[in-house]
Amino acid sequence: MTTTAHAYLDAVVHRTTSRMEPDGFRINWLDAPRKGKFLPGVESVSLDRVLPALDDDTAPTFTATLLGELLKATYAEGNRRLAIHCNDDVDELPHYGRGSLARGTASGGARYPVSIYWVAGPSSGVTPGVYYYNVYHHSMERLLVGDLTPRVAAALGADRLADQYLVLGLKYWQNAFKYHNFAFHAVSMDIGTITHSWRSWLADEGLEVTPHFWFDEPDLADLLSIDLDAEGVFAVLPLGPADRNAPRDGAAVRTSAFGTDEERSRTVLSFPMTVGMQRATAAGCTTRPTPVALSAAAAAPVEDGIHVSLPSPEPTECTVAQTLLRRRSSFGRFIGVPMRASALAALLDEGTRAGSFPCDASGGLPTDLLSLYVFVNRVEGVAPGAYRHDSARGGLVLVDAETPGVFLQKNYALDNYNVEQAGAVIVPAVRVGALMDAVGDRGYRLASAVVGATTQAVYQAAAARDGVGCGAALGFDNAGFMQRLHLDTTDTIPLIMIMVGSERAGYANYRSETH
Repeated sequence: MTTTAHAYLDAVVHRTTSRMEPDGFRINWLDAPRKGKFLPGVESVSLDRVLPALDDDTAPTFTATLLGELLKATYAEGNRRLAIHCNDDVDELPHYGRGSLARGTASGGARYPVSIYWVAGPSSGVTPGVYYYNVYHHSMERLLVGDLTPRVAAALGADRLADQYLVLGLKYWQNAFKYHNFAFHAVSMDIGTITHSWRSWLADEGLEVTPHFWFDEPDLADLLSIDLDAEGVFAVLPLGPADRNAPRDGAAVRTSAFGTDEERSRTVLSFPMTVGMQRATAAGCTTRPTPVALSAAAAAPVEDGIHVSLPSPEPTECTVAQTLLRRRSSFGRFIGVPMRASALAALLDEGTRAGSFPCDASGGLPTDLLSLYVFVNRVEGVAPGAYRHDSARGGLVLVDAETPGVFLQKNYALDNYNVEQAGAVIVPAVRVGALMDAVGDRGYRLASAVVGATTQAVYQAAAARDGVGCGAALGFDNAGFMQRLHLDTTDTIPLIMIMVGSERAGYANYRSETH
């Protein structure tokens, strides 16, 4: 089957040998967009000043205070980073206007294009309405007044209402100014990184959230007054139990709308492949697939071969909040010292579980879409080579015995990592074509979310363990990886490379803690 999304996937996989249009594209950094929307004139509610809910049985599960803590830990701009590393922005870091402020959640190209909307109901602790999360001020900016939760529930096709919803949009220009038509591939993984950081943080609080990917996207875009060609609506997360009945008569709620995003860029470009993917993946948005449909794209069984056992995953005493605060990209700080096999086992275990998250299409059950491959350079007790992770037996199955260091560096497009110095390179892969055949082009979004969640989990697992660095990258030859992993005759596609390994200690650094 050939669809818009299939053609786009093929372009992504082969972009190192057949460049994605527009050829010769140059980034205009002086006209770059902000890393968030600017809504002048709207009323702002500081999440640092929201009164805590009463400590009684009537208090909602998700309070405004809890939501503020969640967003600060995962997506707010926090620590000023000035460490010397190998990324190309290191010379800019000391300058105030171009400094690097860390966030707990990873993002493709560090552009952070996710728009977070909070649809607050009558028990949320604030005036009911729709709010936009301002990452700069850690505040909620009111866009609409009135209880709009019935409309969100209707968009989800739900008969019962939650008291609050988080709605996630992706503003394409925020990333496309840098990555042009490749932007859709890069930004869609951010839905996985942010939902995993939320799920893991809330799990430490004894709470759960389940992302929904199939809903009436045009109606929610209308609610949020956004142009779908410019910003897709990718996920909805109900907060708390759905324990209210929807209005029977569907009467409209009186609202007052205000606030318009003022773009910083003087010139905003539209890229046809990105727009085409938005439209293709929005089609059929209300036709939610069944778990049976997803099973048609389940990960291929682990092949027979030489099995290498790994030790039990290395434990950690870090809380999720601590790992989010410590998370960062290694950017060339690997030192070529063998990493602990127990640490690699922990990273693989966390990544596998994160990539199997439940969602609306899986009926709330874990999905089985993810395969993890591992290129081993230097891991204690494991010979160099390429492997498939065998989560059932807790080890690795040999795929290719050739030492991968030279291959990895040759097939990496950037110069901010010496990949050969990494202990290992973890490669999440999904049968993306089979998934889209089973559920439609919108399956591309689900595949990206799976890979994004896996990436975020590996980042957090590395941050929780002393001496272990991590860095994820999309700038590699997907087709070359497929050939080396013997996947070129299959429909399993490597979608990101996650470098992990031992890091040098005692490097110069400065961190301004704001959390």
